[in-house]
Amino acid sequence: MVVRIIEIKSKEQALREFRNVKADEKSFQFMLPKVFGLSMKIREVKARDANIIKQEMLSDGGDATLSKESYDLKNERSDILLMGNLRSYSETIKKLKLQPIKELRKIAGDAEGGIRNYFSVPERFEVNGKGLIFLDLW
Repeated sequence: MVVRIIEIKSKEQALREFRNVKADEKSFQFMLPKVFGLSMKIREVKARDANIIKQEMLSDGGDATLSKESYDLKNERSDILLMGNLRSYSETIKKLKLQPIKELRKIAGDAEGGIRNYFSVPERFEVNGKGLIFLDLW
């Protein structure tokens, strides 16, 4: 048995690794969003909103770090460091888009755009000549 840490940097590399372990190709669309870990920093977020974002990330399998003063709302604003995979970000973004708080909806849109740009996530892609929807993330 050999243990090796690998960093997967692209969809193509992930698909190649899935094939190398002989995974069922039907499962690729469900595994892809989980393979890409991502940290994201959001600056100057209202403490109330930062706490909501942290709760949502935790409930979706991610996490968030924010200033200790923001927990008891002592500071008006906090930077946030988000940590998760595409699936956890996707679920959190969906929830934030439904919030009645305008700033949270804007953060959701900005985060979504940033992730799309970073990964160049297509709406649809091909695997062995078959079109797959990218988990309807957005």
